Amino acid sequence: MMRGEFMDILIAEEQRLSSTSTSNHESPQLSDIMEESWKMGTLWYALALASPTGLFTVFYKQIQPIFLENCPEHDTFQQIMPWYWAQDWVKVAASKLSNRKEYDIRLQQAFEGDTMAK
Repeated sequence: MMRGEFMDILIAEEQRLSSTSTSNHESPQLSDIMEESWKMGTLWYALALASPTGLFTVFYKQIQPIFLENCPEHDTFQQIMPWYWAQDWVKVAASKLSNRKEYDIRLQQAFEGDTMAK
């Protein structure tokens, strides 16, 4: 509730300031940037970097759950680590494996073609 009230006041102040401004230059509004960072979770990354002592709490309570929504039962670091590559790491991993198979086939064909040419 406090964040919502703060954002409402910030937006009202930005509108008040823009109505009195003589500049035609339209710059991004702080309220828009803050709202987007709240939606994307960027706020938690910045907060973690700004407070090394609070880093672990912010990480475990705000960042880690974003990555483990689909698989909350991970117990060891080795099982958890791939989840931090990207939020959709399963798609990324599948794509990389597919790319590797295609690469291996093309590589084999290139060497087979090179051998036949001699």
